[in-house]
Amino acid sequence: MTPLIVMMKDQFANYVIQRMVDVVDGEQRETLIQKIRPHLSTLRKYTYGKHIISKVERYISQDFGGGNNHHNNLHSNEALATA
Repeated sequence: MTPLIVMMKDQFANYVIQRMVDVVDGEQRETLIQKIRPHLSTLRKYTYGKHIISKVERYISQDFGGGNNHHNNLHSNEALATA
């Protein structure tokens, strides 16, 4: 299990991940979201993971909105991961 996964599930460390998503921008945020996305379905089972999910979904809609193909790919891949 990677440190990112451990932190996302931890009662206190998940806050660090949430702040990372808030603080980084551009390519760093995209990379972080790409690393979180495969774990969204697992995170839904954890109270603290739900906070990360809502933050990631908010940034996906903000950063990649407006008909951008990358935005569509993120949502398509997320749907596949949760299926």
